[in-house]
Amino acid sequence: MTDINDPYHAGSKKWQESFGTEKLAQRQVELIYHNKVTEEEKTFIESRDMFFLSTTNNEGWPTCSYKGGPVGFVRVIDEHTIAFPDYDGNGMFLSIGNMSLSHKVGMLFIDFENPQRLRLHGIAHVYEEDELLSEFAGAQLIIRVTIDQMFINCPRYIHHYKKIEESMFTPEKGISAPIPDWKNLEAIQDVLPEKNKRK
Repeated sequence: MTDINDPYHAGSKKWQESFGTEKLAQRQVELIYHNKVTEEEKTFIESRDMFFLSTTNNEGWPTCSYKGGPVGFVRVIDEHTIAFPDYDGNGMFLSIGNMSLSHKVGMLFIDFENPQRLRLHGIAHVYEEDELLSEFAGAQLIIRVTIDQMFINCPRYIHHYKKIEESMFTPEKGISAPIPDWKNLEAIQDVLPEKNKRK
């Protein structure tokens, strides 16, 4: 776990010293760093239909992934825990594989229509059997994240975008999502799991 009162390491501190921001950086820790979800943050997180997830493998190499779903697919379980489903993807399991080994994750929630963002760092665990599986249509795994630190981030460089429509692939209870075009490619038919093969 990170020391929430001193989250910076030598690399951060070197550049803070170079740009004269040591006191500013520490003041932000005092003002905005915390490890409990507030009611306002709960509302924000559960209003999102996407976030960015960063994970690292056992050698420290990172990957960053876009995760999308219906509004509320990230759920605040309690003030220290959030959870979200893993949906059918490309079968690589890069993020899931990383979380199964190193567990440390970064999550970035953004509102592009009313610019604001929230950063969250925590410890993730992947569950094949979880009571939440039945509550998320299309879920194949559940990820629970114990919050280490989180903070609201300045939104000034967030470009203003408007959502046009929800992805047709967004899981919905009682409705079978269409098969993405790439899963119909002849070159992969012999290696697709049975559930994904053309009927």
